[in-house]
Formats: sequence, structure tokens, C-alpha cells
Amino acid sequence: MAPKGGTRPALMRVAMRTLDILIPWLSLVLGCAANMTGSTARAPEDPEPAAPPPGATIEILEPGEGEILPANLVRVSGTADVDVVTVNGEEVDVVEGRFAAALEMPDGPATVVARASDATDSVSFVVDGRAPIVEIRLPGRGAFIDGNLLTVQGVVHDDDVSEVSVDGNVVPVNEDGSFSFSTEVAPGAYDIRVSATDAAGHTGYAMTSALVGTFQPIDQLVDRAAVLQVGESALDEIGDGIAPHISPENLEPAILSYGHLRSGFWGHLDAEGYDHRAVDVTVDPGPAILEVTVGVDDISLPLRADLTIGPDITGTAYADRAVASVTARLSSDDGRPVVTVTETDVAVYGLLVDIDGLWSWIDRNVVTNLVRGRVEAELDALAAAHVPPVIEDAIERIPTTQVVRVGEKSVIVRGEVRSLVASHSGLRAMLDLGVNPAGEDPTYAGIPGFLSLDPGYPNVRSVRDVRAQVNLDLLNAALFAAWSTGALETSFLSPEVGDGPLTVRALGFFAPGVRDLAPGDAPVAIRITPVLPAVLAPGTDDESLLEARVPDLEIVFETEVDGMVVELFELAVGIRAPVSVSLEDDELWIDASRWSIRAQTIGEGVGLPTGEELDAFLMTLLGPAVEDIVVVDGLRIPQLYGFSASDLSLEMDDGYLVAEARLTHAR
Repeated sequence: MAPKGGTRPALMRVAMRTLDILIPWLSLVLGCAANMTGSTARAPEDPEPAAPPPGATIEILEPGEGEILPANLVRVSGTADVDVVTVNGEEVDVVEGRFAAALEMPDGPATVVARASDATDSVSFVVDGRAPIVEIRLPGRGAFIDGNLLTVQGVVHDDDVSEVSVDGNVVPVNEDGSFSFSTEVAPGAYDIRVSATDAAGHTGYAMTSALVGTFQPIDQLVDRAAVLQVGESALDEIGDGIAPHISPENLEPAILSYGHLRSGFWGHLDAEGYDHRAVDVTVDPGPAILEVTVGVDDISLPLRADLTIGPDITGTAYADRAVASVTARLSSDDGRPVVTVTETDVAVYGLLVDIDGLWSWIDRNVVTNLVRGRVEAELDALAAAHVPPVIEDAIERIPTTQVVRVGEKSVIVRGEVRSLVASHSGLRAMLDLGVNPAGEDPTYAGIPGFLSLDPGYPNVRSVRDVRAQVNLDLLNAALFAAWSTGALETSFLSPEVGDGPLTVRALGFFAPGVRDLAPGDAPVAIRITPVLPAVLAPGTDDESLLEARVPDLEIVFETEVDGMVVELFELAVGIRAPVSVSLEDDELWIDASRWSIRAQTIGEGVGLPTGEELDAFLMTLLGPAVEDIVVVDGLRIPQLYGFSASDLSLEMDDGYLVAEARLTHAR
């Protein structure tokens, strides 16, 4: 048996290990028993545990809650205290406590959720990446509206429209997006722009066009279309212009072709030649009459008498001066001028009939005295018999129509004399005129006619020179006739850009979508078709005499690919051009360089700008093309039948373009 002291330490170690195992189980059993018996005994308290680490945080700073965003590419930014966050499932790095992401999102309500570990933030908003679509239902493009009420109706396709305006006039919008606007306007040509802005700030545009006013059928004459007044000074110039045409070379063939001057049982008396010196012509108007007097100086008329019995007699009739006057009454009938000769008179001064072989005192005192009265009577009868038919023939030859070329087409100008009046101050003719297409069927079936600006009555006053008044309705009738035949349509290569013509590549900087339609080096052509005729109206400021309004041009940009025409895009363009006219040294300067445009893309867009940005783009693009035609300088006033107009002045007076000038014969 081993000694006691040798085994006790070993036993103690075994006991202690056994307690280490049993005590935890015993505590568990006793705790359960106490709970089961409702005992309030408590286990000894553990020491305070250490605080857990704080959780992650994240906050979205943009976009804001409920915000309306104007683009489909949405920027999301915020703060987080982790290295990486997720934004709508996409991981985004956090740099210095901030993160940012760009998400492509469709139009409509949207939500962004950002997560950082177990932290989350979210924001809801509306994406509106498109401009409102404006649809104009009334008036239709190219409308003719009778009356003075212009009504514009349409609908805006957008869920959140904030404002609609018609040519700057804000109009209310109904819940279904429809709108209507009416206003009274003056007769004229109108290009109408409607804009609609949504809550996101986008603006959509649409344009239409119309002529508004009273329309006159093209086959009717324009009443009082033109008035021509010729005063005393101008009539003097006309007389001076006629005189050179009364020359011996012009008169001798007529005299020789007249036949026998006299015939009798004794034989025939014939003229063998003719000569004279100076000629003067005066034209004197009076109340309802016109007197034309022709004075001829130093007349010589070689004569030959073929006698039945005896030798022939030759000689020469001389006169210091012969004066012939014709008095006529002026009027009009059935659209034609009427000149009725009421009196003719011929007087011969210083007459001498020199018969070859006779003494001069016999010529002067016998022969001349015998024939003087007969010569004057014969000449007077000759004038009375032949002057009226000559005048009637001249009037019959006055054309009532004239063909005028406009581009490749023709129009016919026709007219009637409404009145022809003579007075002490001169002559006045008032004409009714019209313009019709020539030689082809017009394309204006169903169109009421050209726009009448309802001008007043021509202002007639006494003038010493020449005054002409042209009704603007006549000019607009001519523009309408040219438009109806397609004469105003045109096509041309676009202007130079840099070192060459405009190409698809260059155009792509302004309209990116065209790059997908044709090769970049393909040249661009422009085709222009007027949807409505141009209208001339009085100028609206002190600097402009007239204003040309082209309410709607269809402008098509196109190119050619493999022999096929490819349309790049189409525009509707309205143009207004104040026209100023100045005079310098009898040269006419016409300036329309202050032209402006409004434009709208038609059909599918190719990335062009809109609204005023599109206007500015086209001004830049088309400016060089029209630069040479909007300013006409150094236009000489042409001579007409040897007469020229100087000291010309132009003005507008109650719907009439009035020109006054001094008539000068080119001596």
C-alpha cells in the first residue's frame, strides 16, 4: 500500500477536473428547475458587454423627391461612409464620401434605390425627356380664309403642359390638351407658330399658314388697277419727241404714194419730191379735248403737170410755214379709248408756186394767187379725211393683252380703259387690269382667287410731269397667277460652305440624323415650292416702302445616292422682307436685306434645332444664297420710245404704289 501522501495530490486533481465538468451542467439544471418552479432566484450577472460598431449610412442628394427631370439620362449623386454602394443594382465607387451615377431611364414615374451595406435610401421623381408634340388642326397649312377672323385650334400631346402660346399669345389648355385661339386680323399673309412648354421646360413647336381677307377671282379685272397722269410739261416733252419723226424722209414716201394731187380734163398734177426744215409739235389739253398742232417750216414740193395737150409743166411749190391743227374729244367706251376728231385746220404762210419757164412776177402775182385758196382747202380736206382714220387705226393697234414671262412660265396681262379725261392740267387715264396664266390649265381649282388688300381710291391731283399709280391688288394678282402655274418653284445647289458646296457631312453638324441617310461627301441640293403665293403689302415702318410676305415655303434638302434622290429633311418656312427703295442719280436701289424667317421641321426629325434656334440656323445657312437677290443696286430707269424718266420719287398712298417723274425726251 502506498503511502497517503503519495496519492492525495493525484486525487485532488481528478476531483477538480470533475467539478469543472459538472458545475456548468449543474448550473444549467438548477436554472431550469428554478424557472419551472417560478423561483425568482437569479443567476449571477455577467459583466457589461462591449458596444457593437456603428452601422453604415447613405443619403441621396439628387434628384430631389418629386422632381420633374428634363432628360432621360438621370444623374444620381449622394453621400455614404462605405467604399462601394449600389444604385438600382449597379455598383458605384464612393470617393471621399461621395458617389455619383448616370442612369438611362424611360419617360414616366421613376424610383432610384441606393444601398450601402445594410443602409438604404430611395427617391421618386418623374422623367420627361421629350418636348410636347403640337398638332394644329385649324387652319390647315396653305388655307384661304375669307373674312377677318383667324382661328387657330389644335391639341398638345403631353401629360404635363404648363403653357401654350399662339404667336406669343398665351392661350388656355383643356384637360385633354386641346386649345383654341381667335383674333381679328387685317387682310394679309400669315405664318402662324404655336409653342407648347411642359413642366420639364421642354418646348415643342408647330406651324401653319393662311391668307386671310377678301379674295377676287383671277378671271376678273382689278378695278382702278392703274392711273396714269400726264401734265403740261410732260406733254411738251411728248410734242418735242414727236417732232423728229415728222421728217422729210418719213413724209416724202407718203406724199409720193398719195397719187395724183389734182386731175382734170387738162391732165394730172403730181408731186415729185418733198422737203422741209424745222418741225414743232404742241399738245394742248383742255376740258374734255386735246388739240395737237404741227408746224412745219420752209416747205418745198416739186410738182409736175402732165397735160393732155401741150408740153408738160414742172415747178416747185414753196411755203415759209404750214400749220396743221387737230382738235379731238377724248373718252372711253367698252374698255377702249375713244378719240373723236372734231376739227381740222391747215394754214399755209408765205406760199409761192414757181413754174419753170415763167417770169417770177407771174409766179408770185398770178399763179400763186390763183392756187393759194385751193391749196389750203385741199390740205384741209386732206387732213379731215385722213387724220381720223389714222387715229382710229392707232387706237385699234393698242394691245389689250400682253404676255409676260415669269421664270419658265407665262402670264397674260389684259386691260380696259376705264376713263380717259383731258383737262387744262393734262391727260388722265384710269385702267382696269387683270392677270391670267397663259397657255395651260391653272392649278388653283377650288381656290377663291388672289388676296385683295382692299385699297382705297386713287388720289388724283394736278401734276406738271408724269404720275403713275399702281394698285397693290394688281401686283398680288400677278404673283398669284405666277404661283398658280408653278412659275415660282425653284431648285438649286445649296450655298458654298468653306471651300466647297454644302455636303451631307457639313449639314450633319446641324442635323446629325442626315449622316445615316447618305455619304458624307454627297452635295446637298435645295428644292423650294411655295405653298401659298407671296403677298405685297404696304411697309410697316418709315424705312420700308413695301413688305413682301411669303407665308409658307416648302423647302426640301435632298441629295443623290446611286442615281436616286434621297430626301434628307423638309421644312416649312415663312419669310418677311421689308422692301426699301432709294434713288441716286436716276438709279433705283432696292433693298430687302432685312428679311427674317420662321421655320418648322416637317415629318421625322433629324436632330435639327427647333424654334428660334432653327430660325437662326437657316438665316445663317440660306443667307449667302439670297444675298445677291435681296439688294438690287444701280438699276437704271430704262428709256421708253425715246423718253426717259428722271427725278423719280416713290411712295405708298392708300394701297397704291405711286411714282412721279420728270419726262425727258432723249434728244
